[in-house]
Amino acid sequence: MTSQSVQVQRVISHSQVIRAESLIIAELLVAIRCCRIAKLKKHGEKLSYLIIAERTSAKFLKLHSQGRITESKSVRGMMALLEDALGGTAEIYSAGSL
Repeated sequence: MTSQSVQVQRVISHSQVIRAESLIIAELLVAIRCCRIAKLKKHGEKLSYLIIAERTSAKFLKLHSQGRITESKSVRGMMALLEDALGGTAEIYSAGSL
């Protein structure tokens, strides 16, 4: 491989990491917004929003425990915000646990 093709491969790889991180953050933002919407809804209307948020939290907790989440401060921060919004323990996403 030429040095130019190696550079192109690096740019592509870096772009894929950024894209994956952006998708993760977007999904976490949706879950956080669901928590906030649930707080504004009447008791009977809260469940569907909380289920979405809980499902997302469980998904990312599993990915985190498997080591499949990027080492991004922004992703860790969003995961902690989601846990806080759900009333959970945000410490599991602290820098020391990753």
